[in-house]
Amino acid sequence: MPGPDAQTRAGHTLLALLAFASHGNTPPAGVFRSHVARLTKFLRSLTGLDQHRSKQIDKLLAKAEKGKVPKGDWLARTQDAAGPWQAIDAL
Repeated sequence: MPGPDAQTRAGHTLLALLAFASHGNTPPAGVFRSHVARLTKFLRSLTGLDQHRSKQIDKLLAKAEKGKVPKGDWLARTQDAAGPWQAIDAL
């Protein structure tokens, strides 16, 4: 996903993953399972993020892989001009 640095790309990727997962797409199931698998792989491969962000990613990845994401309009949150982490931090 786009962004000027790894942390921003991670936030955008996580929001996209949550949007897919909130509609029933997980790595083994759903029309967009291959996209979800790639997003998950990218997030797991990241290094150099601060510990707080890494923990948030791990926690939400575990939920997304089970299709149990926090309620919300994740697709709309991907368009938030304030940045991806503001929506994630609001959880």
